[in-house]
Amino acid sequence: MTQRRFEGGMVVLGGELRPADVTTIDGRIVAVDTGSSGTPGSSGTADVIDCAGLIVAPGYIDLQCNGAGGFDLTSGVVDGPDVIGHVAEALPRFGVTSFLPTVVTSPRGVRDAAREALRLARPGAPGSAMPLGLHFEGPMISRDHLGAHAHELAASLDDDEIDEWIADDTVSLVTLSPEFGGAVEVVRRLSASGVVVSAGHTGASPSEFDMARRSGL
Repeated sequence: MTQRRFEGGMVVLGGELRPADVTTIDGRIVAVDTGSSGTPGSSGTADVIDCAGLIVAPGYIDLQCNGAGGFDLTSGVVDGPDVIGHVAEALPRFGVTSFLPTVVTSPRGVRDAAREALRLARPGAPGSAMPLGLHFEGPMISRDHLGAHAHELAASLDDDEIDEWIADDTVSLVTLSPEFGGAVEVVRRLSASGVVVSAGHTGASPSEFDMARRSGL
């Protein structure tokens, strides 16, 4: 059990910044003390972090991080695993402490490279955000709602690729269009394996959406 006490900082309470000490156990907030004198060092067995002049807040979790610090994840994963580490190092300055490295609609080789990059990435390096798993945005997205995605790369997923995602446990979130051919079965398979599937870049009808939702979307 790791107990920490963040002392002497400011915390948003009731919509305003107020002086408070925050105690956590194994990363979970267990107490917020607004009666503190703001002087660090009186917390018994807890590790004390002096937060004087700082705002204390939970870290953001970025579920769709396409890149940061000048690094693009979709293009960068092909060059090697370092790109995830570079993005992880850049994110804490924005308050992000964990994230899903996100790859947009791409050829299969890019997705394979992303899975390998995540396997080789340094998990939770000191001072860096933690990559929690990949987010594949596409390729099963509506060609009528592409946004910045390439029309020619929107495509169905092969069964063997889905098998690989499930087997190596590197994919945490997949965004797809429920009306895309075969999407409902993909939703069923991925959600049954613990992968979160979300609807995006979609023009699904209410009935198409409902069918996907009942399949695990």
